[in-house]
Amino acid sequence: MPAIATIIIFIILLAVKSLFNFDLFPALIVFLAIKNKPEETIACAALAGFIEDALFYAGYIHFLSFSIIGGLAIFLKQFFSFEEDDLALVLVIILAPLSVIITALGMKLFQNAEFPSLIFMAVRSLIVNGLAVLAVNYFFWRRR
Repeated sequence: MPAIATIIIFIILLAVKSLFNFDLFPALIVFLAIKNKPEETIACAALAGFIEDALFYAGYIHFLSFSIIGGLAIFLKQFFSFEEDDLALVLVIILAPLSVIITALGMKLFQNAEFPSLIFMAVRSLIVNGLAVLAVNYFFWRRR
């Protein structure tokens, strides 16, 4: 993916995060893992987490969790033999709730924050990221 397109997508996802509080970065990390080299995926995931922490949170929790999610996406990509569009959906189903859980555990450990609605947040992340992947698959990766 060209660098300019990645920057535009970052800006759009940050606007969605600030306006609707939907975290679509796990879907972006999955697409980066499928389309880019592993080094670029980890770097972009870490950058996305750093920017999200700098703009919305005080700390480095998303920096760590997005880096872990990027590494897991690269690792899990090797074990599935699906086409790209199906692989993206499978990885988002696995990694979107895991992103919420890793972030919540990090905030509990480092900032002593409580999350009474962790299951709701994980299910919401799964639904939103799953719909984003389905929309991208339908509009951009359609089989012709």
